[in-house]
Amino acid sequence: MASRNTLDTNLLRIRSVTAFNPNTSEFIQPAQIPVIGDQGAVKWMSSLQFLSSISVPKVSCSVLDILNTVQPGISTMSTIGGSTIRSYLTSTVAGLGTSSYVSTSYINEELDRLSMNHGYYISTTTLYDVILSLSNMSRIDSLGPIPRATNWARLMTGGYVHTMNPGNYTRYQSSLRGGNQMTVAMNQNFAYPGATLDMGGYKNKFVNTSKLTLDIFNGATLTFTGGATAETAVSTFITSTGTLGYVFGDPVVYSIPTGTTSFSIPMTRFYIPPSRINLNNIPNSLTIGYRANVANATLYENVPTIGGLFVTLDNTD
Repeated sequence: MASRNTLDTNLLRIRSVTAFNPNTSEFIQPAQIPVIGDQGAVKWMSSLQFLSSISVPKVSCSVLDILNTVQPGISTMSTIGGSTIRSYLTSTVAGLGTSSYVSTSYINEELDRLSMNHGYYISTTTLYDVILSLSNMSRIDSLGPIPRATNWARLMTGGYVHTMNPGNYTRYQSSLRGGNQMTVAMNQNFAYPGATLDMGGYKNKFVNTSKLTLDIFNGATLTFTGGATAETAVSTFITSTGTLGYVFGDPVVYSIPTGTTSFSIPMTRFYIPPSRINLNNIPNSLTIGYRANVANATLYENVPTIGGLFVTLDNTD
């Protein structure tokens, strides 16, 4: 081994240098780079070691880390800066959408739509609106999250009554103006319309528990030419105006004794239960109809204009 000498000079020109590893006395490996180490000493590093030793404070990583993220085919530093370094800057606005950050507006929107998206959550404001609207099912129906988050059919069964405001869940009674007078020779099993009841004032009062009672003071008389034959029957019924084929509730049927020449129907009461009321198709008016199973009957109807028609709409459960 050659002797080692220390030379302290301001200028040193060397034509050829052969470097040895001072720890192993072996040649420095090809492509290694001289780097100033501790206290100015020269140490030799491979290119990977050298690049990994250079830290980039802005992105808190080394140059080697940045180069490792460069996609194949990218060769310019402007592209590296624009596409690669950005992946480390997840705290910037550009990185919010691809990181674990969530905007405040997004959180608020998700909270507002919890019941619509998942069906289990109801906001306190929506619940408060429901409590205030317990007597108004149509209002509750308009609160979108409620039908989704609840068993809507169960909510509607029986209905709910607001203790401070019963709303439609009460009992209505009144008389209706509009009598009728007519005389008609009846054909066998043919329906004839009589007095009409204007239901406009009640149309928006029906609920799922509604029970309708109609008291009609018919003032009707039926005469039978030659007398009623065996098994003669006359019925009265309530139907929607203009459609005598659709009957509300059960008809009232009178069995006429054989040989009867005159039979009076002074008053008829009709009861229509909730099961016979279609809330989606409440008619504006109802008509009383008459039918006989014989051809020798003549009907006289005289319903008073005032005091002849009475309606009771009971919405209590």
